[in-house]
Amino acid sequence: MNKKAIVLSVKETMDALSKKGPFREEMFVDESGTIRVLRAITSDSPSDEAEIHGNWHDIFFVLEGEEEFFIGEDINDKQLVGSPEDGEWTGKELVGAEKHLIKKGNMIIIPKGVPHKHGKGKIRLIIIKAK
Repeated sequence: MNKKAIVLSVKETMDALSKKGPFREEMFVDESGTIRVLRAITSDSPSDEAEIHGNWHDIFFVLEGEEEFFIGEDINDKQLVGSPEDGEWTGKELVGAEKHLIKKGNMIIIPKGVPHKHGKGKIRLIIIKAK
């Protein structure tokens, strides 16, 4: 088990957050691969697919913007992405979806196994993925 703590300076953190660029970029991955920190910018358009992470909990910190976000009960047409060990599923039909309007300052915690989908709007956020 990795017992090293990581401390990013204010400059390192602000430099990583201020970058413009791809939808997702990793800021940090621990040695054991059980924690990942990413910065991300969502599209203005709703996501075409819902997703379920079988092995990862997602924690979102919204830094700016506003977006619809859907949390559901299941995905009707889900298909496995990658290997069964990865536990990643996607599909177009999110069942029992609850719509939330998320914006700057919100934190969303999505436990592994919970279907979710990005809707209309655009946000800049930090994502912490933990096993």
